[in-house]
Amino acid sequence: DDSVSARVAAYFYALGVEDDNDPIPQTSALLAEMTECISYFAPPADPPSYAMQVFSITNAMSAVFRSIQNADENSREELFETAVDQLEEWATEFSEYGYIALSALALATDDSPQLYSGISRVQNIILDGSDMFETEDVKLLCTCMVAARLSQTTDARVVDLLDSVEKSIERHNG
Repeated sequence: DDSVSARVAAYFYALGVEDDNDPIPQTSALLAEMTECISYFAPPADPPSYAMQVFSITNAMSAVFRSIQNADENSREELFETAVDQLEEWATEFSEYGYIALSALALATDDSPQLYSGISRVQNIILDGSDMFETEDVKLLCTCMVAARLSQTTDARVVDLLDSVEKSIERHNG
């Protein structure tokens, strides 16, 4: 039913809205609610409705990552891995929506080195599941979101390396 899918999309959008007055939910509770809701998504007939579903999932994954960031620093990597596990199950059960969620979670992450292995895992899940995509467009979207995330990290490392070399040269010439 399109109206149920639209309500779920609206809910996912609402999850992504930051409100300093609202407490950030725990990752497990957030994923449990979302798992209950994602099953109501049905591929719509029109591209704009599908785009709204995709963007609502992307927005909701930002909320998931905020909940991970809000957790104790020692548990962030484990929470991220747990989220990836849950979303990998979505990919099995809900196909493209799960892959979109995985890619969006990877895109939402920050440059924490402790999350890099999880992001690489998402990349491998997307690449290994490339035959599972119903459309080439969604496959490319997911691949590009993960590539965008990985290139952000690479750029940061390159900039840090260049800054280090520049400081070394300045000290040597100084």
